[in-house]
Amino acid sequence: MSAIEAPQRRAAEKSGTLQLVAALWEQYTVYRWDSLEVATTEHPALVQALDSVYKSPAAQLERADANRNRIVLDGTSVQVVVNSGPQTAKNLYVQSPTPTSHPQLYRLLHAALDLYRQQQPAAILDQRYTNGY
Repeated sequence: MSAIEAPQRRAAEKSGTLQLVAALWEQYTVYRWDSLEVATTEHPALVQALDSVYKSPAAQLERADANRNRIVLDGTSVQVVVNSGPQTAKNLYVQSPTPTSHPQLYRLLHAALDLYRQQQPAAILDQRYTNGY
């Protein structure tokens, strides 16, 4: 085996291993989807939180400067995707939002989950499974 073939073989083995891990992850992962219809006039806290996130620039929502020295050792990953028509306006990814670290996203997360739990009390999103959110 030449010196050129060895790295290519290792790369192929690594790729094969990653594909196997991805297949196993998918095979043993459980997904469940649910949704709510929200009467906007009856839930002003959620509407205000949605409006705030929609209107705010991504940088304001992510608060990178304010959270520069923040360290999360074991937390919750939250992804918020804001669509405007057929295109994505914002795609935010934050770690363990708190009222201090990401106040707007925290309010949105709590307003949405509180409403969901009111309307679906037997659902899977019990606070025991959502790290207190």
